[in-house]
Amino acid sequence: MGRLSGTRKRFQGLLRSLARRRTNALAQGELATLVDRLDRHEGLLTQILERLQTARAAPTGKPVESWKQIASILGVSVRTAQRWARADPLFPRLTKGVHPIAFAQALRTWNQHRIKSPRSKA
Repeated sequence: MGRLSGTRKRFQGLLRSLARRRTNALAQGELATLVDRLDRHEGLLTQILERLQTARAAPTGKPVESWKQIASILGVSVRTAQRWARADPLFPRLTKGVHPIAFAQALRTWNQHRIKSPRSKA
């Protein structure tokens, strides 16, 4: 979180210096818009950093070796589990292709911390 707040301060300082150079109303509006965007993206960046830290954790336990088992752990259909694996580069899978290998605890942790889309009900 410290890196994000430092980046935010540098970014806001840069925006303020740009606004001082262009003192018209348009520059002030642009500044407000950019700060709002930064606020929205800061939460997303925090979630991504948490997911990366989770992904680095050493897996334990017996590996799960089928899409059916993975889907069961995640509480979704096999097709949904496969779609999530294709769409998310941080999906905790050791191999790509037809025969996946994953660890149950890593799957549960990933499922708790994944970024859910607004349309997602899972």
